[in-house]
Amino acid sequence: MRHHQERLGLEAQLDPSFSGAITNVRAQNIGQIVCGVGLPRQGLQPRFCRVRPVAGRLERRINFAQSFNGLGWIFGPLIGGFFLFSGEANIAAPYAIIGVIVLIVAYVFSRIKLPEIGMEDENVETTAVETQRRLWQIPTFIFGIVSLFLYVAAQTGINSFFINYVTENVGITPAEASVYLSFGGMGLFMLGRMGGSFVMKYIRPENLLKLCALGAILSMLSVIFFTGRIGLYSFLFCFLCESIMFPTIFALAIKETGIYTKQASSYLIMSIVGGAIAPLTMGDIADHASMAEGFCVPLLCFLLIGIFATFYKKMLA
Repeated sequence: MRHHQERLGLEAQLDPSFSGAITNVRAQNIGQIVCGVGLPRQGLQPRFCRVRPVAGRLERRINFAQSFNGLGWIFGPLIGGFFLFSGEANIAAPYAIIGVIVLIVAYVFSRIKLPEIGMEDENVETTAVETQRRLWQIPTFIFGIVSLFLYVAAQTGINSFFINYVTENVGITPAEASVYLSFGGMGLFMLGRMGGSFVMKYIRPENLLKLCALGAILSMLSVIFFTGRIGLYSFLFCFLCESIMFPTIFALAIKETGIYTKQASSYLIMSIVGGAIAPLTMGDIADHASMAEGFCVPLLCFLLIGIFATFYKKMLA
């Protein structure tokens, strides 16, 4: 990304998704799809933050754009279930459809010109080592990476064990729990991002992030110490609170990176590896204690995110 046109990079990054989806008759091609889907994210997301930046609108822009992720989270499982659980299960069809859609998107990118980002001082030449050194001297970027890591860890842990918790503590069936997750949790998640992009017109993004972190902390405390419907409704409130966290943390972390925006975006997207750690830790706690106590992990994550939001302005000084 540092030495090539962004458009060509995005096209190349979409190729693994296409080939992985089309040839996904074996499990190992799942990794190829994930690789292809993850890479364009690091090229597209900073554009919402850096192209024609207007004070106070960067976080609103990326929150609104990412609010449409919720549609995929709601309808994706439903569409997949239609193919997988119909009379004649067709596992290959969903992947073939994904492959065709990705190919169309790649073609669109090949026909349009995307504006460059992080080029304010493009005449300044820096070595790769110098770029890394300067990038890792930006406090908001460093703590932004940590916060994004923690957020994805919390989100993945909550999504992974939501059904386990409610079936164990609320007394509803897994089918009912999946409906609550899809339409209740993910629906509030989508509405939260849309609403958050509007509220940021009146409240500074870091302050809204702090309020949402506080709401998520209270939700997790309720999940841990209460059972029944209170715990279920606390989960739904947590989905609403965590909705604005990823795009807001991303925008705050990347705001001061300047000409290093592309490299910073790559590192920030790498931080989603946190999602691979939290479920293991929560599962281990559940095995030795209870499922409810496992949610101490996302509780700690939200607490540290709140600290990042609280001291963000001081980091800028």
